[in-house]
Amino acid sequence: MNKRYLEGLLGGAVSGFLYKSSADLIEPSRVGVYFDDCALVKPKCLPRVHQSIAWALFTATLFVLTSPVVLADPYQDAIDKAFPGFRIMSPQDIKLYKDEMDNEVYNSVKDHPGLATGKFNADEVMDFAALIRGAEKKIDQMGNPYYDGYLVICYGAANGGFDCITMSQRPREYHLPFGWYVTKVSPGEQSCIVLKQLDTQQKQRTLADQKRQRNVTITTKSDAVGYFRTMGNGDIVYVFQERTLYSECLVSD
Repeated sequence: MNKRYLEGLLGGAVSGFLYKSSADLIEPSRVGVYFDDCALVKPKCLPRVHQSIAWALFTATLFVLTSPVVLADPYQDAIDKAFPGFRIMSPQDIKLYKDEMDNEVYNSVKDHPGLATGKFNADEVMDFAALIRGAEKKIDQMGNPYYDGYLVICYGAANGGFDCITMSQRPREYHLPFGWYVTKVSPGEQSCIVLKQLDTQQKQRTLADQKRQRNVTITTKSDAVGYFRTMGNGDIVYVFQERTLYSECLVSD
């Protein structure tokens, strides 16, 4: 933020609050000499002056910290560009069960269960995975409310920005509170109950068409995307092969 703008903001806020809080001590026409007339000549006025300055600085700081410039979110910005009308799911959208989770895992995801960052492809640029949902509440055939949702992976570009893909061609029905979260899975061995290839842009194939391996161990060389249940089994690890091609490893059943 521009330094002169900030100084002006703070100065204006301080002046305004000094004028307001000292109105019962001096006449409005004398606000310009308030410090000379009151603070220096009447020490009892000092607490009011200090309180006014502190409150003004607090208010100005709060304004600065909550401004869009300071709180710019590159991940949500990327979602806005790639999927207008969708947003990254918040802790209020996803219910975590602390007693059912490893304590270290819980603490690492509790503040952002819908967002995970890591190097998910072959380069050294930071990427992110996210659970996103639309803004429109819909009703399913059973009369339950839901939102259109996707698991997405956005690859960071060396020159800035992200290239985002969905892990399914069509949106899924996300009922809230949602029962999944995303996390980074570090490189290493993964024991897969079922392992298959997933082409994220190919229409869903029948079970007979899908080549599956059972009870195999794979070794990942880069970060993978963990798509994990908040309670119970069904955890999946997605391992990058190509831009829209992943190995899907079911690690709990």
